[in-house]
Amino acid sequence: DKYSENPRSDFVLCRNQHGIPTAVYGDDVWDLNPYRLSSKQLTKITFSSINSDGRNIDFHDHLTSEIKHILYHVMYYSGSGITGRISASTLTQYFYNLKSLAIFCTKQLDNDLAKGITIIDVLSNVSYVKAFLAREESSKFTKKQTSSLLTILNQIGNERIGFQPCS
Repeated sequence: DKYSENPRSDFVLCRNQHGIPTAVYGDDVWDLNPYRLSSKQLTKITFSSINSDGRNIDFHDHLTSEIKHILYHVMYYSGSGITGRISASTLTQYFYNLKSLAIFCTKQLDNDLAKGITIIDVLSNVSYVKAFLAREESSKFTKKQTSSLLTILNQIGNERIGFQPCS
């Protein structure tokens, strides 16, 4: 595996009040609700939602592994937030941002110049980031989330995450 410091697939990210795991690194669904700071319920992170068309399974599996890798590092190494950790709602927003990046990468499979680019490729290349943000469907919120994610990834550092994000 080219990534640095990925946990084992059975690594527990989050447990409920009874000690039952609600988010395990290798699982398809992460329920971060016990991790949240507010009383508002969060949508569960569902990684299978990344591959909505059911095609290119190996490519989508790779994109899913990149998303998990990034979320794990943001969750454990960002040092953000009041408690020194990032909030569960912010992590969920980053998931949706990374899911948008995965969809962008999938659409590039038909582009001879960018065929097979991955989320890490995009986050590591200013031109790809600009192309992602220049899409019609990119909102101001998407732009802000992407910028925030890149800032956090740069703070974590390429030695820990295994790639050099754009700054």
